[in-house]
Amino acid sequence: GGCVVAGVFAMYEAASIVGVSVPYCVPVLVTVSALALSFVHIVTKWILVGRYTPGLVIRLWSLSFVRYWIVDRLGDIASSTYLPLISGTPYIILYYKLLGCHIGARVYINTPFIKCLDLVHIGDDTCIGENAWIQPYQIQ
Repeated sequence: GGCVVAGVFAMYEAASIVGVSVPYCVPVLVTVSALALSFVHIVTKWILVGRYTPGLVIRLWSLSFVRYWIVDRLGDIASSTYLPLISGTPYIILYYKLLGCHIGARVYINTPFIKCLDLVHIGDDTCIGENAWIQPYQIQ
């Protein structure tokens, strides 16, 4: 809560200094926030987890599970905030590729709900609808 309030006050202050109306700053603030969160998610995934491999077993409450959980929570934040804004655009394909997904040519993805992207291979000429959830693993 306090971070949001501080961000709003900072936006008003910056807008008054530059002489720009606050409504014009909102798209910039949203874009910068989405880019920052994307960067944190991508970098954290590659530092903490690296690449998921088929057949990988992660024991519940192990250090590997905690690292998986942190990256998964960041993915959930992305899926519920800014990824719906870019679903159906080429930017979501770039985002998924940066997280390790193998995506073919002429692909349309309109869902922010794909997990463990290293394990997902999307072939050429594929269309994935907006309510699709792709989760290529199971928890036992």
